[in-house]
Amino acid sequence: MTDTKGSALPHPASLATTDLVLVVTTPGGTPASQSITFANLLKSGYSLSTFSDANYAAVATDTIVGQTGTLTAARVVTLPAANAVPAGYELIVCDMSGSVTATNTITLQRAGSDTLNGSTSVAINSAYGARRLISNGSNKWTFDAGVLRASNNLSDVASVSTARTNLGLDVISTCKSNLGASTDPGTGNDNTQGYGIGSVWVNTSNNVAWICTNASTGAAKWAKDSPALPDVQLFTSSGTWTKPAGATVVMLYLIGAGSGGGAGRRAAAGTVRCGGGGSGGGALTILSYPASVLSSTETVTIGGGGSGAPAQTVDSTDGAAGSFGAVSYFKSLNFARASSGSPGSGGTASSGAGGFSGAGTTAGATGAAASVTGGAGNAGSSALHAGCSGGSGGGITSGDVEGAGGAGSGWPSASGGGSGSAGGAAGGNNPGPNGAAISTVASTYTMTGGQGGGGGGASKTTAAGAGGNGGKYGAGGGGGGASLNGFASGAGGNGADGAVLVISY
Repeated sequence: MTDTKGSALPHPASLATTDLVLVVTTPGGTPASQSITFANLLKSGYSLSTFSDANYAAVATDTIVGQTGTLTAARVVTLPAANAVPAGYELIVCDMSGSVTATNTITLQRAGSDTLNGSTSVAINSAYGARRLISNGSNKWTFDAGVLRASNNLSDVASVSTARTNLGLDVISTCKSNLGASTDPGTGNDNTQGYGIGSVWVNTSNNVAWICTNASTGAAKWAKDSPALPDVQLFTSSGTWTKPAGATVVMLYLIGAGSGGGAGRRAAAGTVRCGGGGSGGGALTILSYPASVLSSTETVTIGGGGSGAPAQTVDSTDGAAGSFGAVSYFKSLNFARASSGSPGSGGTASSGAGGFSGAGTTAGATGAAASVTGGAGNAGSSALHAGCSGGSGGGITSGDVEGAGGAGSGWPSASGGGSGSAGGAAGGNNPGPNGAAISTVASTYTMTGGQGGGGGGASKTTAAGAGGNGGKYGAGGGGGGASLNGFASGAGGNGADGAVLVISY
């Protein structure tokens, strides 16, 4: 140790507590000295005193007091008198073991009539908590707010609300929120449960968020935010619709079923043998209702597709007509419905009529009629969004020329249905292809009907081709091809079932 002039100073170990150890000289001025004892010099630094799971009485020479054991009960540290230490003297008391809890605390107790921030004591009640105290040299200790602890709500107090108040958070920040609820909030979710104006409630089961606008006891009010996505319920079989919480508007998209195609005629050579007619497509109905007019649950009925006519197995016999599909409706027939198309007629010696379109806000497509001279089948007509129709079966002319089946219609396409499924080729057992499903419910929240089935090709050397089935949803089946006696005619294709799409906003 040296002074500012480089003179050697004695080693501290050789000094007595009353020895003068520091001389202060004012540069450029009159030398002045200050008597500071070695004991007081020690007090200007820090030293560690420890205790373990017991009460402790701090003395005037303590600067850091640390609890190092595992606490089994609440303990008390009694402070030295504020007038026993110089003004500005600092004392730190801390939990070095991390074993302090809200129950097993360390209480800093005053000596005599001293005060601690105006109180008689202060507690450390969180793991690794600490208090830094400063004496005024007379009768009081002042301490700071303590070390912040995330494990105790960012404060050295046990109460969440008190911690927030100590940290100066605003009213909205102190509001309780529920971000993982499975139900919507009610009037009872109020201030007694910790909610306040600005609280957020998220119902994860229906993607609806709510904000509290009034937290009065028993009369809480929550404002609904718009759902991130509409509620979409698609029914391809009959069932029950459940109204989602918070819904205000309900959109209905209903498609009626497609009907079955007619079978082709079976007859002798040299006669006209017409193919079966294609079936009409189910209608599309689009309606909108206020959610308030609907019950919490409503019945949804899906129309089943009609069956195609069976192949004709008796010589010199006309083909049979297909069967009707059913109506799709929501709640009741008179509330919201979409009708099915009518079936295709069986082939005769002069006709094979196509089925009519189903009725709704948008009509289904009309089924294709067979050639009256026994020629190739005709293509079904197209429909805008509704169920498409089936193509007619190929016929055989009086000159024994076989015809191909007509194409099923598709959407969107020009009248004639060129974009639908192709008909079966003439000659041999060539059925019409099944219609494709072209609805895009998931991506667009709308619904369109499927493609119609193609007509079956005629044959005089084997069984004729059957009509193709209609595609989902609501498309008609194709007509069957005609045949020569001795071979079965083509059966009609089946109509597709209807569907109901319910979208709630």
